[in-house]
Amino acid sequence: MSILLPQLLLSLSACSKSDSSVTVTNNEPVAQITSHLDGDSVLEGELISFMGSVSDPDDATEELLASWFLGSEEVCAPAAPEEGGISICALALGEDDSALRLEVRDPSDALGSATVTLQVEPSAAPEATILLPDGTGTLYSDQLVTFQGLVSDAEDPAEELVAWWESSRDGVLKVEAV
Repeated sequence: MSILLPQLLLSLSACSKSDSSVTVTNNEPVAQITSHLDGDSVLEGELISFMGSVSDPDDATEELLASWFLGSEEVCAPAAPEEGGISICALALGEDDSALRLEVRDPSDALGSATVTLQVEPSAAPEATILLPDGTGTLYSDQLVTFQGLVSDAEDPAEELVAWWESSRDGVLKVEAV
């Protein structure tokens, strides 16, 4: 019986040492921008839906908060991701915008992020041409004048453009488009 007692004490001593070295760790969440890659070109002023994926090995997806940034400016406020960890941010980039960042925070405030650098291509201005009156005939103040114009744009179809007639004397004219 005297031999069992030291072995029992030794076991208790080893057990208390291992309990003091247990630590809890919180892994960082993971963010990935899935809609665009570094160097992709986007058109200035075009509304684009940027998409990313967020996850965390320690927390459920619905407990995470995803935010989007252009440089240091927050452009899409923190929000829980959609089903499957999908985060979407719709925005139009200006010519000076290039670095887009997706950040994800877990409930323990751990942060994960992903960044893409985009090439913002300037958009061409729409064009308008006056076809009539063409400046060759005589116009009279007591007679109706037919106006005819042509509008076009390199990026957008003509039916999506907004056009109007404007006079230096009367401002925007009320005319019926045909």
